[in-house]
Amino acid sequence: MGRIRAILVTGATAVAAISVGTTPVAQAAGGTISGVVTDTSGSPIVGATVRAVGDEFGFIRSAAVSTDANGAYVISGLAANAQPWRVAAGAVGFVPSYAGAYKFTDAQTFPVTADEAYVVDFHLGQPTASVSGVITAPGGAPFAGATVSISRPSPPYFSDFTPAFDTSSFSKNVVTDASGRYTVTGLAPGDVYVSAEPPPTRRDLLLTFVDQVNLFPIAVPLVEGQTTAIDIELIAAATISGRITDPAGNPVRGAFVISSGFPFPEQGTTDIDGRYEITHLSPGLQGVFAFGPTGSNYLQT
Repeated sequence: MGRIRAILVTGATAVAAISVGTTPVAQAAGGTISGVVTDTSGSPIVGATVRAVGDEFGFIRSAAVSTDANGAYVISGLAANAQPWRVAAGAVGFVPSYAGAYKFTDAQTFPVTADEAYVVDFHLGQPTASVSGVITAPGGAPFAGATVSISRPSPPYFSDFTPAFDTSSFSKNVVTDASGRYTVTGLAPGDVYVSAEPPPTRRDLLLTFVDQVNLFPIAVPLVEGQTTAIDIELIAAATISGRITDPAGNPVRGAFVISSGFPFPEQGTTDIDGRYEITHLSPGLQGVFAFGPTGSNYLQT
């Protein structure tokens, strides 16, 4: 006879425990996870996939079942693992639920040491959130051809798990039209990052997140059935230029000059006059390092 624990899981919010008890329950040998999968209105979802994944001393074990006409499922015979089991649910047209997390490896865990029985109910939302807005150049002019990306703070992928579910509602890309406008539909509710990136030919502009630059984005909450308005003004890139000389003041041709700033290091090479220019840099403090040409005896500066 085992212990039974009940847990409610929603598609885009944190796990909420509704009860914990020690009620005896008849079950197959090993642990059991059972429950009901419904939509946000409480109607059962027939044919939803529920999968449990456990790591037993480095060997991935996986068990999957489909819900019945009442949205119910039972996964039994779960072995006692070195690592707890994780469980998630998904269905066509619904947002997968990773037990309250955006990343399967961060999902709620269920330890099995003997014959524990867990009751885990899922409420799956639909990907009906959307984002729309206008992307502008510095100064406010509409910018056509920018790529707007919607992404999760952490990807929900897990190698032995992802194929069971459609995660396309977690991230999408679109390109702004001639008026700088964009619309992204079919998104899962929850926190996302929104960024706009100019074409590769526009090195005078930077990848720009909502209210921040490059590696410091701010998460934006999306709500099921609602459109969130997000406008982004692209940030102008900075440029560093100068001249590299040897100790005698002579120009050094072919020296490598590298910046250490965000979003990624950029580099340039000196010309015949020892001059260089590095573009596509974020505003702010930058470290600049110079290296002598290949085969030279110059030290890094």
